[in-house]
Amino acid sequence: TAPLAAVAVERALASGLAQGSRLDAHWLLALAAAIAIVPPVAVLVTRTPIEQAVPASAILGWATLYFAAPVASLVLLQQRDPWIFFLLLAIVWLGDTAAYYVGSTWGRHRLAPVVSPKKSWEGAIAGLATSLAATAIWSLWRQGAVDPALLAVGLVTAIASQFGDLVESLVKRAANVKDSGAILPGHGGMFDRFDAMFLAAPVMLLALWAARVELTR
Repeated sequence: TAPLAAVAVERALASGLAQGSRLDAHWLLALAAAIAIVPPVAVLVTRTPIEQAVPASAILGWATLYFAAPVASLVLLQQRDPWIFFLLLAIVWLGDTAAYYVGSTWGRHRLAPVVSPKKSWEGAIAGLATSLAATAIWSLWRQGAVDPALLAVGLVTAIASQFGDLVESLVKRAANVKDSGAILPGHGGMFDRFDAMFLAAPVMLLALWAARVELTR
């Protein structure tokens, strides 16, 4: 379901960018079909217990967009400017690294104790500051000056990145699991390496469009 939805989102948005914000109705229909038809059919085929059918369908419907939107956004960002993709990685990964080290060393005030007890306000602020610094350096490097609009894009992207991390922690808590997988032992699972990107990528794409940032390839 998610791959079909990702293609539909990317094609609909790509057509909108090419035609002045007029989205392709056929791809929007494919997206609606992926969300409305596939999850309940999957629940039916897998013989999910009746009392779990509606929650399972709702979770699958949400998860479809949760995985599809960032994939489509990453494709569109790379098509717009491969270096903006590099900036996204810098905002997410450098911010996450700064938040971890500052939070583990000086963190005293819990950010979201119920969802993620180890995260702190001190770490979150350090992460935002690092992401803004990365955006400013990128702007100087690629555009020759610090662009205030791009700084705003970097800020909202960094905030979305931190929320993405918390959302994945929330999902794991709700599912009563500690890690999202065992492929990367000690790292919380594979999804923990990309959870921040799930929200950061779509937010960056929308923010670039809303701020009308001009990029030079």
